[in-house]
Amino acid sequence: MRTVRSAELESMCVATPWRSRGVGEAIARAFLRWAREQGAVWVTVTAYAANHGALAFYERLGFVPHTVTLGQRLV
Repeated sequence: MRTVRSAELESMCVATPWRSRGVGEAIARAFLRWAREQGAVWVTVTAYAANHGALAFYERLGFVPHTVTLGQRLV
């Protein structure tokens, strides 16, 4: 339970030919602007733990690890 207004960016993907051209950063910054305009004081993004490129990308934008979700495939 969060006691402050929050926003979550989930499942953002930039097609390979458009990576490293500022597209992902523009989308993420637009999300952050929108979240502020909506009164959010806390924002989160999700990325797979094995997606080191995505983790580094979000960290460059100021995100820091907050929680870890562990999963297990049963089949």
